[in-house]
Amino acid sequence: MRYLNVLLLILFIPIYANAQFVIEGHVRNEKGESLSFTTVFLEETSLAASTDDKGNFNISNVPAGTYKLKATFIGYQAYTETIIVASDLNLDIVLKGEIYLLDRIEIQGNRVGDAGPFTKQDLNKKELQKENLGQDVPVILQWTPSMVVTSDAGAGIGYTGLRLRGSDQTRINVTINGVPLNDAESQNVFWVDLPDMVSSVNNIQIQRGVGTSTNGAGAFGGTVSINTADVRVNPYIDLATSLGSFNTKKIGVNLGTGLINNRYCLDARYSLIKSDGYVDRATSELSSYFFSASR
Repeated sequence: MRYLNVLLLILFIPIYANAQFVIEGHVRNEKGESLSFTTVFLEETSLAASTDDKGNFNISNVPAGTYKLKATFIGYQAYTETIIVASDLNLDIVLKGEIYLLDRIEIQGNRVGDAGPFTKQDLNKKELQKENLGQDVPVILQWTPSMVVTSDAGAGIGYTGLRLRGSDQTRINVTINGVPLNDAESQNVFWVDLPDMVSSVNNIQIQRGVGTSTNGAGAFGGTVSINTADVRVNPYIDLATSLGSFNTKKIGVNLGTGLINNRYCLDARYSLIKSDGYVDRATSELSSYFFSASR
């Protein structure tokens, strides 16, 4: 009889060694809410599973042995437990919430860098001032690719508009220092409200097409991103005047304090533009001022 028991033991040892079991269970948070798509795996093995929409998981074909089970889910602390697999297991896993402390994030604008995969064109201050004769922003941008400009008065002063890649102004996203300029109701941009704006602009970027996703559906035609004047270290005063056809006149004064105590800066501008216009009864008389304070 003793020999028979030894023989049976020898026969069953390989069966036990080759036995495979199932690890199943449920994953929830401290509030009892089931966590879908939680990753549950046995470390240093290829055995893993993901919880279903009810928070349940199932890892099959697990050989007998000792394992370290781990469960991870974004926003929660990782759960780790050492388990001994000698039979099928059913586990109830509770994940504790975790707070992530992030560094400060500063959003400077929706500009595209040199490596950005978008069609764009950058216009610096020197290029803008060369074309700045008192006309509205669209007229100054008329020589850029895919741009079509219209002027109600015919002289580029007053009511003007632009089209980019065939899309009208309501599908062109316009921002000043990252702040949307499009009217909230009509999505149009009334450039007549910004006479001599270019005199206070440091650079303009034109993105043709949808561009960066932050611009949204309003940028179907493209984006015109305007950045105002940068900080000038020394005090200054600039006087700009121009005369043109149809009794067009412009006078503008720019002045600034430069850096005060290497920290503060004040800039201001006043402009006056007059024109009889090319079209009859299209007279314009526009005045504007610009003021900024920075630290």
